Order: sequence, then C-alpha cells, then structure tokens
Amino acid sequence: MKYLRVILLVLVLMAPMAARAQVAGDDQQARKERQGLPLKAFGVGMAATGGGTMLLGGALIGLGYYAGRVGQSEENMAAAIFLATGAACLAAGVIEAVTSVPLIVAGNAMNKCDDYWNNIYYIGPQQSGFGLILEGGFLIGMPGPCVQARIVPGYNVNQHLFVGLGVAPTMDFEEAHEDYIPFTLPVYADARYSFGNKLFAPYIGAGVGMETVYDPNVYFSLEGGLRVRLSQSSARSFWVSALAETSAAYFRSGVKMGYAF
Repeated sequence: MKYLRVILLVLVLMAPMAARAQVAGDDQQARKERQGLPLKAFGVGMAATGGGTMLLGGALIGLGYYAGRVGQSEENMAAAIFLATGAACLAAGVIEAVTSVPLIVAGNAMNKCDDYWNNIYYIGPQQSGFGLILEGGFLIGMPGPCVQARIVPGYNVNQHLFVGLGVAPTMDFEEAHEDYIPFTLPVYADARYSFGNKLFAPYIGAGVGMETVYDPNVYFSLEGGLRVRLSQSSARSFWVSALAETSAAYFRSGVKMGYAF
C-alpha cells in the first residue's frame, strides 16, 4: 500500500509536466506550420497593392484618351497628364505585382517544411535527374526593351549543378523596319550552380550558344539570383535572378523568374 501511494504521488507530480510538454510540442508544431506566414502575407499585400495601382493606371489612361478625343487645347494638356500618370501607375503596379510572386512562393515553401526551414537540407539522389525550367523576363538595353521566355530542358547532376540546352524567344517593343527584326531567338547551352543545400540557395549561371534569327552570331549570357527549393523529394524549384545577355546585334539586361519541374 505504501508503494502504491508513492507511485500515485509520482504520477500526480508528473502529470503537469507531461501536459506542459504536450502544449510546448503543439505550440512548436504550430510555429513551424506558420513560419512563412509573415513573408506570404507581405507578398499578398504587395500583390493587392500592385493590382490596385494597375487599375488606377488603367482608369487614368482611359480618362486621358477620353479627354484627348473630346477636348480642346486645355483638355488636351490634361489628357497628356492623365496618360503619363496612368502609364506610370500601370508600370509601378506591374512591377509591384511581379515582385510579390517570389515572396508568396517563398512563404508557401517555408510553411510546407516539416521542420524549421533553416534546419532542412535538400540532398541525396532525389535531387538529381532530368528537369525542365520555364522562365519569363523583362530586359532593357540595345536596341530597346523586350519581353523574353526561356525554355531549358536539362539534367540536375546533383543538388548544386544543373546543365541543359535552352532556347529564349524574345520580342522587342521596337517597330520592325527594313533593317530590323523585333524578334531574336538564341539557342544555348545552360549551366547553373546553386550554393548550399538549404531552402534558399543563391546561384550563378551562364549560357553560351548562337543567336539564330537576327544577325546570327555568338550568344553569351550571365545570371545570378536566388533558388527557392520546393521539395525534398525532387528538384522542383523557383528561380529569380538578374540577367545580362549579348550577341552581335544586341546587349541587354533585366530580371527573370521561373519554375523548374
């Protein structure tokens, strides 16, 4: 009987400790599951603000066109102001909305981690294998601003090195004329090296190949940015970077982002 009382006393004393441990464990798990929420919320806020700014810009541009069509000289001055302000708002909204995408993706990736994101390593054979990178970007330079898509099938040698063969159809905003085609199509060998094995990995890359459409010649590109790994069981990643590229007929630089399957 005496031993039974001792055992009951020990159990009574240990019960609060076990409860506190359970609460601490649940709280830790909850923190892990919402560790990316601040970053994601900031990104969603940026996207919403960018969308609102774009709507404002579109409305001002519409007012500008309307004032220009029905007004006299004074109204035409107002039309020019509306159009300029609207274009600036539209551009600012697009930039803000596009900038929000990496933040939202990174926040989601952090939320999906089984542990605190900085404790997880992306290593092993599951990080190797064939892959496909799809990217889009905006560049400025000579001869003018342009939009670009990049399609790069290739192979993940390990968690650090990716090699592939890419094509980058690019459309300039300049008007076509007798000596100029507003379209370029470089075909190139692509290599990227990611530093570290964590969720966020800085990387550098280079491409060497040929411009095949406008003034065919040697093509070369350099890029550097951030890789956000999205899975421990595959090489799925989100890439965002600054890019510079050149061939005989152009030199341009800008930003791009994309997804690796």
